[in-house]
Amino acid sequence: MKIIEVENRDEILMNQLLEVWESAVRETHLFLSEEEIQNIKKYVPQALIEVSHLMIAKGDNNHPIAFMGIENQKLEMLFIKNSERGKGLGRELLNYGIKYYHVNELAVNEQNPLALGFYEHIGFKVYKRSELDDQGNPYPILYMKLEDDMKNEEEFYMAMWNPWRGCKKCSDGCLHCYIHKGDYKRNINTNEIIKTKDFEKPIEKLKNGEFKMKSGIVYLCFSTDFLIEEADEWRDECWKMIKMRQDCTFLFLTKRIDRFMKCVPKDWNDGYDNVVVCCTIENQRNADYKLSIFKDLPIKHKCITAQPLLAAIDIEKYLDDIELVVVGGESDYYARPLHYEWVLDIREQCIRKNVSFEFRQCGTYFIKNGKQYKIETKNLMRQAKLANIDYKSNHS
Repeated sequence: MKIIEVENRDEILMNQLLEVWESAVRETHLFLSEEEIQNIKKYVPQALIEVSHLMIAKGDNNHPIAFMGIENQKLEMLFIKNSERGKGLGRELLNYGIKYYHVNELAVNEQNPLALGFYEHIGFKVYKRSELDDQGNPYPILYMKLEDDMKNEEEFYMAMWNPWRGCKKCSDGCLHCYIHKGDYKRNINTNEIIKTKDFEKPIEKLKNGEFKMKSGIVYLCFSTDFLIEEADEWRDECWKMIKMRQDCTFLFLTKRIDRFMKCVPKDWNDGYDNVVVCCTIENQRNADYKLSIFKDLPIKHKCITAQPLLAAIDIEKYLDDIELVVVGGESDYYARPLHYEWVLDIREQCIRKNVSFEFRQCGTYFIKNGKQYKIETKNLMRQAKLANIDYKSNHS
C-alpha cells in the first residue's frame, strides 16, 4: 500500500473519496438513518478540501481505498472502504499520521464500538465525553488522546527495546544529542550507563504463554549505543534473547562500529538473519573511517545513517551490500545547517548503486537554493517527506 498526501483535490478525487466515505459509514455508523447519512454526505467534500493534510491509500486499480485527514496534530477523519476493512489499512494510515504529523488527539462516535476499540488498542484514551455531536445531534462523542506516543508502534510495527540507558559522546554528530539534552532537563547523568527494567523485554511472557512483545521490528538501544563499552558484560544475554526471537527483526544504530567484532557472540559467523546494523556517519572524515571498517564486517543486513549530515560526503564506493541509506539534518536551536544539495548528491550516489534512499528529516536550519529556512521541530520529518525524493531499489 502506498500512502500519498494529496494537494490537488479535484472533483474526480473528491467523488472517489466520497464513495469510500459512504461505504465505510454504512458499515460502521449503524446508528445513522438514511436521511442522516445523505445529509452529512453533503458536507464531506468541503471537509476534504479544507483539511490541512489529506492522505490517501490506493488499491491495485490506482483508486483510493482509504483516506485520512489531519489538522494540527488531530485526526479529523479516517475512513476505509468496506471491502478493504480488516487488512490493516487503518493501522498503517494512523501509524503514518503519528510518525510524520505527531497525531495525538481524535474524536469518535460512542456508538461506533469498532472504531473506539481500534483507537484504544493503539493507545488512545478517552478524556472527555459530549452528549451531542458537532451538529447538535444526540450522538455522544468521545474525545481521545494518545496515552503513550510510542504505544501504537510498539504494539503493531515495532517495539523499542533499551536494555540499558545512558551514553557518552564520541562523534561529531553528538554535539547536540537529544538524549543528553533531555536527560539534562530531568537532572539525569547521561554518562552513567545502567541496566533498565526492560532488559528482558523480548522474552517476557503473558499469562497465556505468549510473548508480551509482538512479532515485528525491534528498535534496539535508540537511547544509547548497543556497542558501548560499558555494556560489554550484559550484551551476551541480549544476543541470546535476539537469537531466541527469530520472529522479530532487531535493528540498531551505532557510532562505534569499530568495536563490532569485539561485541558479537561466538556463533555470529556471517551474521544473524534477524539483525540489521546501521552505521552512523556525519562527515567525510568519519565516513571514510567507519565505512572502510563496516564494508568488510560479516553482517547480513547493513544500513548507513547520515544524520545529522554535517557536510557533503562521497560514500559511493562503500555502498556495495548496503540495503538502505538514511539522511537527515540536526534538530536544535544551535543546529548546524543542512544543505539540500548534500542530500540530493547522496541520493544520486544511491541510485547509481541501486541502494534504497530515505530523506528522514530536514534540519532546523535548512539551506535550499542558497536560501536558509528555519523549520520547527514538529515539521522536520513532514518537510522531508514532502520533498518526495525517497528511492527504493529494485532488489529491496
